[in-house]
Amino acid sequence: MAINITDKEELQAWLQDKPQEWSALIAQRVALRVSPLVQSSWRSRAAIKRKQGLTQSLLRANLFSAVVGRWPTTENKNAAYAAAAYAVAAYAAAYSYAGSVAAAADSAARADYAVPAAAYAAAAAVRAARAPGATGSIWKSTSQDLQMLEDKGLEALQATPIWHDGEPDWFSKSWTALKHSLLADNPNWQVWIDFLQRRFLGKRSLFGLASDSEKEIIDAIVEEGNEFWERDPHVVNADLVARIEEKRKRDAQNAIDNIPPKSPGLSYAPGPSGKYEREATGIATSDDLAEIEGTKEPLLEALDDLKSACTGTNAYTTVVRNAERYAAVLNAELSRLSVDRLFSYGVRLENARSRLDKEIASGDFPEMAVGIGEALDSVLALHGPMVLSTGRGRDLVARARDYQLGVAQANALKEAATPVATAIANSDNMVETEAADEIVLATSDIGEGPHPERSTEVGATALRNFLVSAAKVVGIAAAGVVGNAAWGTITGATGATSLETLAVYTYEFFLTYRPDLLILAGTGGPDFAWLSSFLNWLERQQKPKPGSD
Repeated sequence: MAINITDKEELQAWLQDKPQEWSALIAQRVALRVSPLVQSSWRSRAAIKRKQGLTQSLLRANLFSAVVGRWPTTENKNAAYAAAAYAVAAYAAAYSYAGSVAAAADSAARADYAVPAAAYAAAAAVRAARAPGATGSIWKSTSQDLQMLEDKGLEALQATPIWHDGEPDWFSKSWTALKHSLLADNPNWQVWIDFLQRRFLGKRSLFGLASDSEKEIIDAIVEEGNEFWERDPHVVNADLVARIEEKRKRDAQNAIDNIPPKSPGLSYAPGPSGKYEREATGIATSDDLAEIEGTKEPLLEALDDLKSACTGTNAYTTVVRNAERYAAVLNAELSRLSVDRLFSYGVRLENARSRLDKEIASGDFPEMAVGIGEALDSVLALHGPMVLSTGRGRDLVARARDYQLGVAQANALKEAATPVATAIANSDNMVETEAADEIVLATSDIGEGPHPERSTEVGATALRNFLVSAAKVVGIAAAGVVGNAAWGTITGATGATSLETLAVYTYEFFLTYRPDLLILAGTGGPDFAWLSSFLNWLERQQKPKPGSD
């Protein structure tokens, strides 16, 4: 039978033999449901200092009720206050129109343990919420809390929004009015609006920071005691904003430091267009160029022959496209000739040849014209020795040899990489078409061809290098260094305005496709494992979204 609590006595009886932590959490959640009702004081004729003081008292109680039990050091330092913290917020809201937060705190402090504190908080909440339907919604949501505790436990309820069936109308109206009143008084109340919104949504983070950063802030406030809180509320809020911002920048720098460097292979970076473009990496050295020169002209002739042989048929579109890209790289200025791209396009041509052979053998594709087959074989015969004649080429082959995955692992990686590559291709507001197409094609070849380890390494590296570059853009923007020397050093790009826009698009990309990226992080091994911690940090940067404005 579903739990149905309708008064203080029933709640106290239900909690009597339950863990004390359950009672504490119920008191916190009840207090949060009525916290917007402090808006009644802002509508009154009370002096502005009194309104600010009432609100600050409620927020102080909510803050410490959130941290009690989470960090033992803080709890020990603040043990005397903790006993009242669970219920005082609800009492503050209930009594705010009468102007007696002190009386509320005294009432809560008289509770010897958490069970009566929770019951008193619920009763106070019902008294405070005089709007039509408020009493029923508070007892209903409290009953739903108890049901979740019984069915799923403490952690599940902690992560659950305070309203199981959506915000009731009276709550939304009071919350909207309170936000407007606070921001009209001073913009720095926003730090508390965000704090409460996170709590309404069941978020663990208090201020959008790493847990250790938040603990450092709380410990410092506890250490300072009343000296921190007895200042003008505007001064308190400005101080808190500054402390949070300092920690936020540190967290952002830590996030940047935890992003791995790019690997040799296909790579991408912000370009003059303000979008991610293909990056010229693995540039041939002077010794490499001497080796390449001996093969360059015959190879270009073989590529031209291949394109000519395919003229008049659409059956070899993929082959022609890769041949054209290969020729473009080979014809690049010597200072920008990328061995990484020669290697990857050569692998794709090998895969195309292997795929065609299989389809012809199975009868799914007509016999290849002699001229096409000979031209393609000539390109591949020249490609291999030329790449292996370069130091970078030998390194790439060695990396691929070390990148041995079983068939099942390669298939799992490909399955996880494909939706992410597709998402990149669909993000034309932040990625140039040529770069996006290259990533999609590279990942589609994972595990394919006569040398599947090479195809897998090329595809995985292309995707990983893009994500590394994108993550650094977001991290640097969060650290507040967009447009300065650090930005140019890490991204190799300039132009603060366009790159700030790119950072916004990139941020939205990571949040929108977070589920797919987490699957890739769990499937892709060490190359992608870093994504999990990065995405967790990034999610904390997201402004809590209210149910209503």
